[in-house]
Amino acid sequence: MILPTVTPTVRGSVFSSILSAGGFTGLLDSYPGASVAYSLRALSAGWLAGDVVEVRRSSDGTLQSFTASQILNGGILTFTGAGDGFVSTWYDQSGNGFDVTKATTTEQPKIVSSGALVTKNGVVSILGDGVDDRLYRATASQLVNASDGTWSAFGVAAGDNSSVNSVFFSNDVNTRTAQLLRFNAGDMGVAAISTTPSFFIDGAGVADISAMKQMSGIRRLADVEAYYDGVSNGALATTGTPQSGTDSICIFNRIDGSPSEMAYIAELICYSDDMSADRAAIEAEQKAYYNV
Repeated sequence: MILPTVTPTVRGSVFSSILSAGGFTGLLDSYPGASVAYSLRALSAGWLAGDVVEVRRSSDGTLQSFTASQILNGGILTFTGAGDGFVSTWYDQSGNGFDVTKATTTEQPKIVSSGALVTKNGVVSILGDGVDDRLYRATASQLVNASDGTWSAFGVAAGDNSSVNSVFFSNDVNTRTAQLLRFNAGDMGVAAISTTPSFFIDGAGVADISAMKQMSGIRRLADVEAYYDGVSNGALATTGTPQSGTDSICIFNRIDGSPSEMAYIAELICYSDDMSADRAAIEAEQKAYYNV
């Protein structure tokens, strides 16, 4: 077996890509049942040979899909050449098939810039320009538990310190925008969904969101809580009943069309359940893998 050449300064989507399925256990193997899962690494043994993104090259508009290994072993750069590569599809690794896409070329986020992988703090990432980039899916199964309103979201991302209200992972329930993970005015925050009203947590004291960090949001039966770099950013009691219906999924931008700020994203995973019992372990796995 010939292992791919990996640049030492680049982290993320490396080690899982070069292990055989027989010796590999991914995050979703250990914590199954995700409603959606987007990453530039393979999240399960069954996805080692699966495509993680579809990319459009700037030179002629040709589209091609890539596995996690092909991103790190130079295959994607051979495809894009000295130009740019834009993500037209980010494949859902949950098994539910809820891929997010963007056909409009001017609104596709970037993964290759001038012949080099986009990275943030050494982590291979997808970059949204903060103007109009987005990846979107119009319909998906309930991301928020329809019976009790619970959900759990886990991400690895970096924002922009000038952010005023940057929503980078959201779902739309009954035509209203709901933020699962977001940056806001220099703080990391999440939103919980209930009919009256929609609850937001914006933690205080996060001075710098421009570094790649692990972040989580959990909506329990009684409250919603945000975690930044494994530390609670505060909790808020919730009331009301959960929304029901079919969700949309939007990454990098609000579903209502208003622009988000710039964001680098390596991984986003959502469960339609309260994952409080596994939260610390999932956070630790993401932090250790990406070295953030």
